[in-house]
Amino acid sequence: MNGATSITGALSAMVATPGLALLEALRLDYGVTAGDQRVAAIGEGALLLYFYVRVQDDIVDEPEALDPGYVYVAELFSGASLRAFAQALAGCPQFFCFREQTMAVFAHTAAWEIDAIRTGAVSENDVEQLGQKFLPMAIPLGAMALLADRPDDLDALVRFVTSFGTGLQLVNDILNIKEDHMRQRLTPVLRWLYASGKVAPGTPAANVRIALLSDRAIDGALRTAEGALDQAAQLAREIGAPCLAAVASNRAAYVRSIPQQLLSLYLTGALA
Repeated sequence: MNGATSITGALSAMVATPGLALLEALRLDYGVTAGDQRVAAIGEGALLLYFYVRVQDDIVDEPEALDPGYVYVAELFSGASLRAFAQALAGCPQFFCFREQTMAVFAHTAAWEIDAIRTGAVSENDVEQLGQKFLPMAIPLGAMALLADRPDDLDALVRFVTSFGTGLQLVNDILNIKEDHMRQRLTPVLRWLYASGKVAPGTPAANVRIALLSDRAIDGALRTAEGALDQAAQLAREIGAPCLAAVASNRAAYVRSIPQQLLSLYLTGALA
């Protein structure tokens, strides 16, 4: 769906969620040997966890594409992910407590999005809270921290992912604004655009992207996204993780290309 021709390309594209790039960066920061089989197991657990969350997310967001039976596919990915993490961190109950607590916050946020964001019952805190939708990325980072005997970094890694996720979410909301408008998903960016008066819920979807490009809502969204990613980079530097910080900084720089990408989507009619 993102234009790649292989799984590797799909996972490494700039529009993809960079969970594996973050994991590799943290491995380098901690000096964990790449050839360690436990590293391979954490990578496997991370990839399977990503598939689990994506299937789960698509069941909710695109029920016409994935019927309810896919909930069992999600369960297979979840179980396989847990098995891989258990291979890497056998005898480390702290990891499984960390996973449970982190995924509980993620689940709460995902349910809140359905109940609040999509019904219009939102508050000014919704942007930062939506960053918690990316908390599954903190699970493999936490596993790497525990493998490196850095348990004190767990809380900081959760804060890092929340800030990083806030930036990613806003970028996604900008690029997907046409689809969100069509599906009546009231994201923060779409709400800001509606507030300007240029677009209303009944406006033809073909006009939404160009309307956003000419509205100050996109400037506010981009500033907030870049600021969140810069904050994530600072959090990474505070725990002595310069490679992790570099991934966040690189993604912050990418934010500046988003208007051109949105214009390209408008001109080509891509993702129609």
